[in-house]
Parts: sequence; C-alpha cells; structure tokens
Amino acid sequence: AICYRHAAVLFRQVCSSPNSILILHHHCPYVIGNVRVGMCLSGRNSSTNSKDKSLDKYNETQSSDSTVINRLLTDDAKAPATTVQKITQASKDFGYFSIVVACVAVTGVIVYCIVSELFSNQRPSKIYSNAFKLVKAHPEVELILGNPIKAYGGPITRRGRRRHVDHLEYEKDGKNYLRMKFYVEGSIAKGTVLLEMQQKRKKRKSIAEDDENCYWRVQYERYKNKLLHTGLFENVLSSLIIAMHDKLPQLSVSSADVVCYGLGAFYECKDALCQLVLLELLCENAMFSGKKWIFDPIFSDVEKNILVSKGWTLIAENERGLRLASVPTLFYMPHCERELYNNVLYANRHSTFLNLVFFGNSFKVMSDSVVEENENLTTFRYLLNATQLAKELPLSNTSSFGEAFYATCIQYFVSGENFCCQGENDFPPHYSDFH
Repeated sequence: AICYRHAAVLFRQVCSSPNSILILHHHCPYVIGNVRVGMCLSGRNSSTNSKDKSLDKYNETQSSDSTVINRLLTDDAKAPATTVQKITQASKDFGYFSIVVACVAVTGVIVYCIVSELFSNQRPSKIYSNAFKLVKAHPEVELILGNPIKAYGGPITRRGRRRHVDHLEYEKDGKNYLRMKFYVEGSIAKGTVLLEMQQKRKKRKSIAEDDENCYWRVQYERYKNKLLHTGLFENVLSSLIIAMHDKLPQLSVSSADVVCYGLGAFYECKDALCQLVLLELLCENAMFSGKKWIFDPIFSDVEKNILVSKGWTLIAENERGLRLASVPTLFYMPHCERELYNNVLYANRHSTFLNLVFFGNSFKVMSDSVVEENENLTTFRYLLNATQLAKELPLSNTSSFGEAFYATCIQYFVSGENFCCQGENDFPPHYSDFH
C-alpha cells in the first residue's frame, strides 16, 4: 500500500523491469495520464505470457472506465436535441417557475395580513385598549370603582394567567359588528364592560355559522346556572310531573311533545334568553323527549340556526296557534297574547283538550282582563271556559328573574266537558288587531 504521491515513481520503476507485472485494485483509483492506478500496487516476477494477459485485461478495463467517465462528464453539458426533449425540458422549467411564483404570492399575502392586523385600528386588542381608556376617563366610573382602575379579560386560571378578552365579530343586515366583554376593577368595587360597535372592514362570518360563539355562550351558561341554583327549575319540573302524571300512562305514550310560541328575540332580549334556557333544561328530561316545535315571526336567521342546531323543528308558516295536540303536549307560551291562547284552546276544543299542558299566563287573569275591557265574550269563550276547567299550579322563586317568569303558572286539564259543541255557532275566532 502506497500513498498517491509515490504512485507515479513506483509505476515507472515497476514497468522498467521486463519480468514484473502491475496488479491494479480498483478501489479509490488514481489516474496518471491515461493510466488508472489503484491504491495498492505490488510487483512480482512472472512469465511473459502472464504479464501480457494481465496487461490486455487492464487495457480493456481502462478503456471501458474511460468511456463511462467521458459519457457522464459530457451528458450534462449536452442540450436537448429532439423536439420531445425540448418540450419536456420546457415543461420542467415552467413548473419550477410556477412554484417560485406561487411561493412569492403566498408569502406576500401572509405579510400583508400580518401587517394589516398589527397596524389596524379595528383589531380587538386596539378596540379593547381604546374602550378601557374611555371607561377609565369617565368621572362616574372613577367615583364608583375608585382609583386606580385596571382592566382584564377574565378571572385568573389555575395556571395563574388571565384569560383573553372575549369578543365576537358578526354580520347583521349587511353590516359588520363587534361585541366584546371585559372586566374592570378599582379600589372600591368591580364592574363588567359590554361593548358593541359597527366595524368598517371586510365581512366576517355570521353568527349563524357558529352558534356556540363566546358572547352568547357566556350569557346562556349564566342563566342556566342561575336557574339550577335558585330552585325555579326544580319547582317547574315537579309541577309538570304532577300535570303529566295521569296523561302519559293513559295514552301509552312514554314522552310528550313540546310546542313553543312567541319566545321572542332571545339573542337580544335577556328575558327571552332566560325563558329559552328553562325550556332547554325541561327538554333534557325524558318526560319531554318527544318532538320539539317552535315558532316566532320575529326570529332572525341567527336565532333560527341556533334553534335548529339544538334539535328544534321550525314551524314554516304562522299557524296562529291552531295546532291539534294528538298526544300529550306542553305548550310553552310565557307572556303570549290571550288571542293565541284562545286559538290553541279552539283547535283542541273537543276531546284533545285533555292532552294540553300550558306553561305561561294564568287563564283566570286573562279572562278577567277580557271582562274588564268589555271584549267580545263570544270570541274568547274558549279561554273563558278553560278558566272553569283547568287546574292551575303557581310557580315560586320567580322574582330573581325580573319579568321573564312574572305571573306565570302551569295549567292542565284532568276531566270535564268539551269547551263547546260543534254547531252553526262553532266558528273560528276572529280578532281585529291580532297578527
């Protein structure tokens, strides 16, 4: 074994002897002129015939190796010769160029979005900062909370960190809005800041696309916890169990249907939202696991999508309360018009009235108002008759919910005659100002 720098000298010495041959090993070859020399060289005496055979074999190998090396060195430098090769090469070049252009475009979009968010006055963090400055500068807030005043997004988590500020961007009537909620605290008291503003920016996804948005979810859970802790839900459920006790076994029905009329815009009205939360809690009970129907002409698309996502079936047309209860049915109608109650009773004026259970206003209170206002007693005769036949279960623990459940009760029928007999005077109620 020798070094490469000694190979040339040794090669000449070995070749000068007529009785010596050169054994070449093709591992890490070393080229001297046109001769390829291996790392390991050894010389030994042999016959002339053996030397000639070895040299011939070496020349063939060297010629083959030189041809391969030359081809490898020259192939890359050759340009495409045929039309097919040219088209193939052009396609490759265009593909590489397209990839580069696409990467540059994507990078530009990302940079634009980052810069626009960082320097925009409409970003949530900037709005939160400006809103806190307005609150902090107000003299009445300073008087109530006391100095110094600080703001934060939410209670401290288990890891000792403050939560992010709750905010929601949505679209309504073709305009973009933002809702935000954060908390302020001074040396005397604490407070909650609710913010809503119209934005001048590109459209965001509608609330309908995400009914579990932050703002609505917070309010929903708040009323749910309040209903469970004040005892109102337990009071309502126990009264409904009494009302349904004899109805379900009698008709061999395991669960009752639920029909809700006139709930209101629960996304904007806190009383309507509180009523919806109570209704959802009732529907979680197996006794009311039947079909669920709901209608209010003022429901927005946002509210409709929320209800559908919660398993409600929207009544397509305004049936004006004329729904026949073929199975035990809970009519959830808090603070609805007396005309609507009268229509429900009219639609079930025969044997199906025994299937009716109402959560809402008292029949007696509404009948007294009809008499006091000198209304047409014939028109409201179904409501007047129901006052004599229905059993009423008043509710307690409703004062802490404001007007949401004020003067509401549960009413049902056990037995009795029909509200009226079918005949020439048995005509549908007509109201001059009921829509």
